Amino acid sequence: MPDHLNSPNPYQPPASLEPPLAERDADETEPGDELAPSSREDDAARAFKSAILGLFFCPLQLYTAWLLFLVLVNDEPLRTRYFWYAVGAAVVLIPYAALFGLLSLFYVRY
Repeated sequence: MPDHLNSPNPYQPPASLEPPLAERDADETEPGDELAPSSREDDAARAFKSAILGLFFCPLQLYTAWLLFLVLVNDEPLRTRYFWYAVGAAVVLIPYAALFGLLSLFYVRY
């Protein structure tokens, strides 16, 4: 009788068909196995969050600008996910700052 008929789970492949343990470990990563974010990556994530919240509370945009400056001058590597957080924060910050600057000019002028 074949091995797979004796297994408690008929949908599980027999042990001879499973990949070796080393290959399974390389392919399967646990959710908690990710590297902890560096300070630069933390700043990028915070910049994105503060940019979104800054749409409703204007002074947070200054904090966003400071965090983006810190991301820019830091030497640590930046993973792709956090790079896009920084880009997203800049995409929110730049038009908001330009609009605020234009409104300030009109207010001072009139």
